[in-house]
Amino acid sequence: MRPPKWYASSIDYNYTGTGICFTIRTDRPCHCWLRWSNFEPTEELVPIYERGIFLYCQKKYHFPVYYDVEQTEDDDTVYHTFFVEPWPFCVRKWFYFLGKVGGIDSPSTSAIFTRHHKGLPPYNEFYPNKCPGVTTVDGWCRMQNGPLTWTQMRNGPGQVAYPCAGSIIADFVATGLPNLYSWMTRSILLFDTSAIPPSHFIIAATLDIYLDYKFDTRDLYPRYAIYHSTPNSNTTLIASDYTKLGTIPLSQILSYSQLTVGQYNSFPFNQLGIDHITPGDIVKLGLREAKYDAPNNPPTWQPDAYCRFWGRSADHSTGPYPRLTIWHKSP
Repeated sequence: MRPPKWYASSIDYNYTGTGICFTIRTDRPCHCWLRWSNFEPTEELVPIYERGIFLYCQKKYHFPVYYDVEQTEDDDTVYHTFFVEPWPFCVRKWFYFLGKVGGIDSPSTSAIFTRHHKGLPPYNEFYPNKCPGVTTVDGWCRMQNGPLTWTQMRNGPGQVAYPCAGSIIADFVATGLPNLYSWMTRSILLFDTSAIPPSHFIIAATLDIYLDYKFDTRDLYPRYAIYHSTPNSNTTLIASDYTKLGTIPLSQILSYSQLTVGQYNSFPFNQLGIDHITPGDIVKLGLREAKYDAPNNPPTWQPDAYCRFWGRSADHSTGPYPRLTIWHKSP
């Protein structure tokens, strides 16, 4: 049986605050890695056996030192996103893509690419308003009053909202009863970008949230990302805003192990996230769990399983507060 093959039909990129995000599309679902190096690939001749003799005529390229970045998406997909960070300004790297199809190693690889990070234009930093909001708000909404099934909890209408609680939360909690849950929480964050002229182009963006606590009590390995939101109001939250978050990530998906308590945790935006920003307008974002909640992928139930991201909102007593950094340039 021949090993499965694939090919990359397109490649796009966008800058982040500290690196570059690449997106490729493949002709069939597969799971890919981006292999990069600071060194130009070396060339050598490898033997092929032809008519009873070995001929050293086939070229092979390889990196003397390399690093692999796995796509942020789970499972096999046709769109693949990679964040190569850090990638300092004025540094050139070489890279290519390799992958598996259905868990089987594929002999397919892409061509070898190279890119020079030429740097970013000036940036602005934005923060949500404290309560009561003048132009923006941040806080969290929750579906609670369990026990609830996963479907009831995830798809419920929302039952409470806290726009002034001082925290940014994304979590879910199981009960001790089989396949039942206590609550699920999602957060909404809005930013007023009126300081950016409407004619400017957005080049890159990153949302930083200061993390106070993280929990994963049953090794479910949750992940977190930024999504678009459409709350009922720009200046306060209501319970039904629980249902007003998207399911397609606008940022890098951070694994539980990537989260660091006691500091800002950065969510660099992908191209969808950059396109979501309208210069001079209110940028409406949300934080939710990305492995189970957003894709509606119910976890294997475990009693009292508890997954939580707990950060600081604009109403925290001391900060640091959620910070949206946007790099932009004039036409």
